[in-house]
Amino acid sequence: MKTPYQEAVEFIDRHPGTGGTTRLVKLILSLWNHECAFAFSECVRSLDEDRSALAARIIMHYLAHGEDA
Repeated sequence: MKTPYQEAVEFIDRHPGTGGTTRLVKLILSLWNHECAFAFSECVRSLDEDRSALAARIIMHYLAHGEDA
């Protein structure tokens, strides 16, 4: 079973340079490194419904498991 992080990386790899990609990268980076954190609103602003749902799954996964591979 894929983690939400893996789903995000697949999306990022398929859609380089898009706004959705940039926002998901900022969200993941913010969870991984507090010194490079972005405001939550900056990470999810203007995401479409599918990417918003993915962002929510990423956050829930982080809350349940913390950082993982």
